[in-house]
Amino acid sequence: MKKQIAAILVSIAAVLPFPTAIALDAAIPPQYEESFLGGLKIKEEYAASLTDRKILLVGGSNLPFGVDCSVIEQHTGMKTVNFGLYAALGTKYMLDQSRAYIEKGDIVIICPETNEQTMSLYFGAETVWQTVDAYPSALTRLRFSDIVPMLSAYPAHLAQSFRLSRQSAPMPAGVYSASSFDIDGDLIYPREKNILPLGYDPNMTIRMTPELVTEEFTDYINEYTAYAERKGAHVFYTFPPMNREAVLSTDEEHVDFYWALAEQLDCPVISSPENYIYDPALFYDSNFHLNDIGVPIRSAQLAEDILRAAGYPVYVEIPDFEADITEPSVTPDESETLTGNDMPSGYTETDAAFFKTDVFGAGVVITGMTEEGTSLDFIVVPSEIEGKTVLAAGENAFSGCSDLKEVVLPASVIQLYDGVFRGCTKLECIVLSAGAASSVSVGENLMEGADNAYIYVPSDAYVSFVSDYFWSRYAAFLRTVMP
Repeated sequence: MKKQIAAILVSIAAVLPFPTAIALDAAIPPQYEESFLGGLKIKEEYAASLTDRKILLVGGSNLPFGVDCSVIEQHTGMKTVNFGLYAALGTKYMLDQSRAYIEKGDIVIICPETNEQTMSLYFGAETVWQTVDAYPSALTRLRFSDIVPMLSAYPAHLAQSFRLSRQSAPMPAGVYSASSFDIDGDLIYPREKNILPLGYDPNMTIRMTPELVTEEFTDYINEYTAYAERKGAHVFYTFPPMNREAVLSTDEEHVDFYWALAEQLDCPVISSPENYIYDPALFYDSNFHLNDIGVPIRSAQLAEDILRAAGYPVYVEIPDFEADITEPSVTPDESETLTGNDMPSGYTETDAAFFKTDVFGAGVVITGMTEEGTSLDFIVVPSEIEGKTVLAAGENAFSGCSDLKEVVLPASVIQLYDGVFRGCTKLECIVLSAGAASSVSVGENLMEGADNAYIYVPSDAYVSFVSDYFWSRYAAFLRTVMP
């Protein structure tokens, strides 16, 4: 009976609310055309324009941040489309979108990031709505199973678009904008060095174990592979670049991980995961995003793997690299950072004696609160403790604060760990003083245990946050405060 009711509801949703939702959305001017997600249109238009055999690279952001298509083309002689965008969309979504462009003789390379979200059938409806806003044609390639989650996410998307329309459409600066893509989908924005505070992102550690390989995920890829083969194309699976400092699994686990994939996938796995574990100096702003030093190395390795898998002679010279970055930068590039106030006006810093700290780069990280500190319902984190700059709030930093209702973080904080507010069930207000989203690194589970709270940012930084690659997943939580 429950299944019948569910089927009826899905059918009703398919024929009535969804067109209405599209019409309502169309009434508000596009808000995400210039955002990073606007890059999907560039990628799809380029893929549609190619008539000869091509290479289609499908996956998450490790591809635009990690491949130079001209290097692939130089060695293979085939036009290459960088069809990777954003992990928050889901690998499933990128696979579904790419189907329309697979033709006879093509080579399709599947390359998701190595984590539970991307190696699953996760579908990020909230983020997909943003791509639809930027590129309405993307709606035509949604699957029937996507309709219900899209409808569920629609009210929040509509409210967010309305809020943005009352200010101005997001015009992201720096790398996270549609203007950062070239015609084939590569990122061309300069990324000279690793800007991660510790040289790696502790919110996104990497564990390559057989448990990461699920039957649900491999079955979906196998169905995709069968479709591509019916079209006359060849499908291969490979690995993203991975920051060595973030990899927590062992060599033995990597071997088991490889064989779990190789045994369950119908398409060949053409690389060893360990070949794509690189020095931190090759990365930019995540454990999967390469900088300008790393891109040529990964691109040459990928070209070599493709040629070998396709049965062609391999004559690819891999660029040499010697680590010349001994100390990671502790702040993002100045060109990508807007200056915020040290603390919003009207706040008085909480006594430093209430905080527990540890070393973090050139400053300190808040690791917890004293017993007296956990009883506070209002906390203003100081920008300095014992003469050292507060640069981060660690996992479980406020987890014992069961009465906490509001927390204010200074502009000095450049890293927020996942689970920092775990257990803060009464938390209503998180105030960030940062002048731009690029100033604060954040993971995928910031709001764990505090999903009733809103995140308040300076009004002139709001657009920066809602259009940021990392922060846009929290768009529904974001609100503005007066500067």
